[in-house]
Amino acid sequence: MPKKTQNGNGKSHLSSRLSPETVEELKRRLGSGDSPAACARVFRLNYMTVYRIATGSAYGASERLIPERGSKITDQRRNWAERAARRGMPRAEIARKLGVTLMSVGRLLADARALRAEQIRADLLTSGDRLAVARKWKINEKQLDEAVTLASSRKLPQRLRRLLG
Repeated sequence: MPKKTQNGNGKSHLSSRLSPETVEELKRRLGSGDSPAACARVFRLNYMTVYRIATGSAYGASERLIPERGSKITDQRRNWAERAARRGMPRAEIARKLGVTLMSVGRLLADARALRAEQIRADLLTSGDRLAVARKWKINEKQLDEAVTLASSRKLPQRLRRLLG
Protein backbone atom coordinates (compact mmCIF):
# COMPACT_ATOMS: atom_id res chain seq x y z
CA MET A 1 0.00 0.00 0.00
CA PRO A 2 1.41 3.46 -0.86
CA LYS A 3 2.62 5.64 1.98
CA LYS A 4 0.05 8.22 3.07
CA THR A 5 1.18 11.85 3.14
CA GLN A 6 -0.25 15.11 4.45
CA ASN A 7 -0.38 16.72 1.00
CA GLY A 8 -1.43 13.67 -0.97
CA ASN A 9 -4.50 13.47 -3.16
CA GLY A 10 -7.23 10.85 -2.86
CA LYS A 11 -6.15 7.47 -1.52
CA SER A 12 -2.65 8.68 -0.53
CA HIS A 13 -3.93 11.48 1.75
CA LEU A 14 -3.65 10.93 5.52
CA SER A 15 -7.35 11.59 6.08
CA SER A 16 -8.53 9.37 3.23
CA ARG A 17 -11.77 7.72 4.34
CA LEU A 18 -12.68 5.66 1.33
CA SER A 19 -11.70 2.03 1.19
CA PRO A 20 -10.51 0.58 -2.11
CA GLU A 21 -13.73 -1.48 -2.21
CA THR A 22 -15.87 1.65 -1.87
CA VAL A 23 -13.93 3.41 -4.61
CA GLU A 24 -14.33 0.39 -6.91
CA GLU A 25 -18.08 0.33 -6.24
CA LEU A 26 -18.28 4.06 -6.97
CA LYS A 27 -16.38 3.57 -10.24
CA ARG A 28 -18.69 0.70 -11.19
CA ARG A 29 -21.81 2.79 -10.55
CA LEU A 30 -20.43 5.85 -12.34
CA GLY A 31 -19.39 3.68 -15.28
CA SER A 32 -22.89 2.22 -15.52
CA GLY A 33 -24.45 5.65 -15.79
CA ASP A 34 -25.22 6.80 -12.25
CA SER A 35 -24.66 10.51 -11.76
CA PRO A 36 -21.99 11.81 -9.37
CA ALA A 37 -24.75 13.55 -7.36
CA ALA A 38 -26.70 10.28 -6.95
CA CYS A 39 -23.57 8.39 -5.92
CA ALA A 40 -22.66 11.12 -3.43
CA ARG A 41 -26.11 10.79 -1.80
CA VAL A 42 -26.00 6.98 -1.67
CA PHE A 43 -22.49 6.82 -0.21
CA ARG A 44 -22.99 9.95 1.95
CA LEU A 45 -19.96 11.64 0.42
CA ASN A 46 -19.17 15.15 -0.69
CA TYR A 47 -20.20 15.71 -4.31
CA MET A 48 -16.73 17.00 -5.28
CA THR A 49 -15.07 13.84 -3.95
CA VAL A 50 -17.27 11.71 -6.20
CA TYR A 51 -16.86 14.15 -9.11
CA ARG A 52 -13.05 13.93 -8.85
CA ILE A 53 -13.26 10.14 -8.98
CA ALA A 54 -15.66 10.38 -11.94
CA THR A 55 -13.29 12.68 -13.86
CA GLY A 56 -10.24 10.55 -13.12
CA SER A 57 -8.40 13.01 -10.87
CA ALA A 58 -8.62 11.23 -7.50
CA TYR A 59 -8.35 7.82 -5.86
CA GLY A 60 -6.30 6.29 -8.61
CA ALA A 61 -8.96 6.71 -11.25
CA SER A 62 -7.10 6.85 -14.53
CA GLU A 63 -9.93 7.40 -16.96
CA ARG A 64 -12.92 9.70 -17.10
CA LEU A 65 -16.09 7.84 -16.13
CA ILE A 66 -18.54 10.59 -17.07
CA PRO A 67 -18.72 12.62 -20.28
CA GLU A 68 -17.25 16.12 -20.58
CA ARG A 69 -19.69 18.85 -19.73
CA GLY A 70 -21.09 20.45 -22.83
CA SER A 71 -22.08 24.05 -23.15
CA LYS A 72 -25.74 24.91 -22.63
CA ILE A 73 -25.30 27.75 -25.05
CA THR A 74 -25.31 27.00 -28.77
CA ASP A 75 -23.47 29.24 -31.24
CA GLN A 76 -26.78 30.76 -32.32
CA ARG A 77 -27.70 31.65 -28.71
CA ARG A 78 -24.16 32.93 -28.09
CA ASN A 79 -24.45 35.29 -31.07
CA TRP A 80 -27.86 36.44 -29.86
CA ALA A 81 -26.43 37.20 -26.40
CA GLU A 82 -23.57 39.23 -27.90
CA ARG A 83 -25.99 41.28 -30.02
CA ALA A 84 -28.33 41.78 -27.07
CA ALA A 85 -25.47 43.01 -24.89
CA ARG A 86 -24.34 45.43 -27.62
CA ARG A 87 -27.91 46.77 -27.83
CA GLY A 88 -27.80 47.44 -24.09
CA MET A 89 -29.88 44.57 -22.71
CA PRO A 90 -28.97 43.96 -19.04
CA ARG A 91 -26.91 40.84 -18.35
CA ALA A 92 -29.51 39.61 -15.87
CA GLU A 93 -32.17 39.61 -18.56
CA ILE A 94 -29.84 37.82 -21.00
CA ALA A 95 -29.15 35.19 -18.33
CA ARG A 96 -32.87 34.72 -17.65
CA LYS A 97 -33.70 34.31 -21.34
CA LEU A 98 -30.86 31.82 -21.89
CA GLY A 99 -31.60 29.91 -18.68
CA VAL A 100 -28.06 30.30 -17.31
CA THR A 101 -26.46 32.16 -14.42
CA LEU A 102 -25.37 35.77 -14.49
CA MET A 103 -21.78 34.57 -14.09
CA SER A 104 -22.12 32.40 -17.20
CA VAL A 105 -23.30 35.41 -19.19
CA GLY A 106 -20.37 37.46 -17.91
CA ARG A 107 -17.94 34.72 -18.94
CA LEU A 108 -19.65 34.33 -22.32
CA LEU A 109 -19.41 38.06 -23.05
CA ALA A 110 -15.79 38.26 -21.88
CA ASP A 111 -14.94 35.32 -24.14
CA ALA A 112 -16.77 37.00 -27.03
CA ARG A 113 -14.75 40.20 -26.52
CA ALA A 114 -11.50 38.22 -26.42
CA LEU A 115 -12.40 36.27 -29.59
CA ARG A 116 -13.44 39.42 -31.43
CA ALA A 117 -10.26 41.19 -30.35
CA GLU A 118 -8.14 38.26 -31.57
CA GLN A 119 -9.94 38.25 -34.93
CA ILE A 120 -9.46 42.01 -35.32
CA ARG A 121 -5.78 41.66 -34.44
CA ALA A 122 -5.36 38.85 -36.99
CA ASP A 123 -7.04 40.98 -39.69
CA LEU A 124 -4.77 43.91 -38.85
CA LEU A 125 -1.64 41.75 -39.00
CA THR A 126 -2.77 40.28 -42.33
CA SER A 127 -3.76 43.49 -44.11
CA GLY A 128 -1.75 46.14 -42.28
CA ASP A 129 -4.39 48.75 -43.22
CA ARG A 130 -5.86 50.13 -39.99
CA LEU A 131 -8.68 52.05 -41.65
CA ALA A 132 -9.79 49.08 -43.78
CA VAL A 133 -9.86 46.81 -40.72
CA ALA A 134 -11.79 49.41 -38.70
CA ARG A 135 -14.32 49.75 -41.54
CA LYS A 136 -14.67 45.98 -41.89
CA TRP A 137 -15.44 45.57 -38.19
CA LYS A 138 -17.53 48.79 -38.06
CA ILE A 139 -15.45 50.29 -35.27
CA ASN A 140 -13.45 53.48 -34.89
CA GLU A 141 -9.66 53.64 -34.53
CA LYS A 142 -9.84 53.97 -30.74
CA GLN A 143 -11.87 50.74 -30.53
CA LEU A 144 -9.39 49.13 -32.93
CA ASP A 145 -6.52 50.07 -30.62
CA GLU A 146 -8.42 48.72 -27.60
CA ALA A 147 -9.09 45.42 -29.36
CA VAL A 148 -5.46 45.01 -30.41
CA THR A 149 -4.30 45.84 -26.88
CA LEU A 150 -6.72 43.29 -25.41
CA ALA A 151 -5.63 40.60 -27.87
CA SER A 152 -1.95 41.32 -27.30
CA SER A 153 -2.14 41.56 -23.50
CA ARG A 154 -2.91 37.91 -22.81
CA LYS A 155 -2.79 34.51 -24.39
CA LEU A 156 -6.13 33.24 -25.63
CA PRO A 157 -7.36 30.27 -23.55
CA GLN A 158 -7.39 26.89 -25.28
CA ARG A 159 -11.21 26.65 -25.21
CA LEU A 160 -11.33 29.87 -27.27
CA ARG A 161 -8.49 28.92 -29.61
CA ARG A 162 -10.56 25.87 -30.62
CA LEU A 163 -13.41 28.18 -31.64
CA LEU A 164 -11.10 30.14 -33.95
CA GLY A 165 -10.20 26.98 -35.82
